[in-house]
Amino acid sequence: MNNTINDNQLDQQISEHMGFISQCTAECESYGKVLLASPPDKRYPYVYPRDVASAVQLFRRIAGSRKGYSAGTESYSLMETMAYFLKDVQAKEGYWGQRYSLEGEDKGIYKQEDNTAHGISVICNYLLTALRLKKDIKDLEDYLTAIDKALDYSIKNMK
Repeated sequence: MNNTINDNQLDQQISEHMGFISQCTAECESYGKVLLASPPDKRYPYVYPRDVASAVQLFRRIAGSRKGYSAGTESYSLMETMAYFLKDVQAKEGYWGQRYSLEGEDKGIYKQEDNTAHGISVICNYLLTALRLKKDIKDLEDYLTAIDKALDYSIKNMK
């Protein structure tokens, strides 16, 4: 019995999974395609930093792979959009809330301190992937400022 998978099979499975993930995206006027916790017409049509951070880890591996997966462009695009979205919705104090509407309005009903780390993770994964792929990063200083604000907030408030 052969328990190995070849590159074509893996590419096909990744594309299939990206199809499921795409069902949980919605076009947003200000940001483009954003990733929601569920399909837009279901129970959780919100952007959750925790969910986005998990998905972005996958996107980084797909987009940054030397294998050249067919879902690489879509993965990078979603990662870029989500980093941009989170940069823009960050609270002026430096933290991220539990969930956001498509328009970037904080709709959180719980305080979740880990979202600050998740926001940093999304932005850093995007920046590292852009660097690896030699992509231009529009507003790099704004991303770095967002990371610094989040770190400062964490140091001050999460002892």
